[in-house]
Amino acid sequence: MKERIGFLYNEEENREWIQALRINDSSLRILAEFDSLQQLLRPTASLDGKLIAFMYDADNPLFNFIPSLCFVPNESMHSDTLSPLTQLTHELKLYSSRWSPDGQCIYVLRDHGVYKQIYAINLKTGKPSQIH
Repeated sequence: MKERIGFLYNEEENREWIQALRINDSSLRILAEFDSLQQLLRPTASLDGKLIAFMYDADNPLFNFIPSLCFVPNESMHSDTLSPLTQLTHELKLYSSRWSPDGQCIYVLRDHGVYKQIYAINLKTGKPSQIH
């Protein structure tokens, strides 16, 4: 996976993307693309590599004020169309996603005022459960 991060960029190309690299032939495929450089996506692959989780402020695509947990499938490298994104959470201000060993949930940090909390987000329902 690759995410472009930096301060020097071509102003004609004001976008961010998440890409997958196939090791066999070094081909790249764009999995998700956004029209902003202000998102801090932090993509992370599931243990089987079939899903890519990332943080994205879908309600404010220009800046990363309240990141939500999203995922996109890491499908066949031969497709020219982008797969639809799935937004699991809304307005929880989440950071640092990590997959559970069984792939059924994603652990995240949540900023809630001055507190940091740990949540497990169910992958099928998007239901957050505070665990610490």
